[in-house]
Amino acid sequence: MMPDRRNDMKTTTVMNDFCINSGTVVLRDVSLSLPNNELMRVRRDKRRKLDGEGHLQLSTDSHHTYWGNVYADKRSTVSVSVDPNVTWEGALNPNKRCRKVTAVINGTWNMTQDSYIDRLVIGKDAVINTNGHKLKYHSLDNQGMIN
Repeated sequence: MMPDRRNDMKTTTVMNDFCINSGTVVLRDVSLSLPNNELMRVRRDKRRKLDGEGHLQLSTDSHHTYWGNVYADKRSTVSVSVDPNVTWEGALNPNKRCRKVTAVINGTWNMTQDSYIDRLVIGKDAVINTNGHKLKYHSLDNQGMIN
């Protein structure tokens, strides 16, 4: 079972690298400055020989936009949830390295690069704007819109 390490931030944070081996990160109305445009990276824990597993939840109390890409290595799984009234500007698994990728979109996702996903869920009233980029998935549950 994945430990639940939640981080409910509400301040402006400058980060050079945000990498986890296992856990859940919840961002609620936080303004981030990411010089490398990397919102989250999930990596295998080589020391304990555990595959990485990470979940990122983008949420808001009103309306909020998050920028940055989400990556994982070939031994890791990653999931991203975009809540209603959230806009995410970024890519998911653009390097096609992650073992398993899940995205649950209930807000707006504006893609900035090609994204490769195993399971994609698009909720009612949710929108994915591909902006000319490739959106590849193996499984789709679509109640929203892909442009």
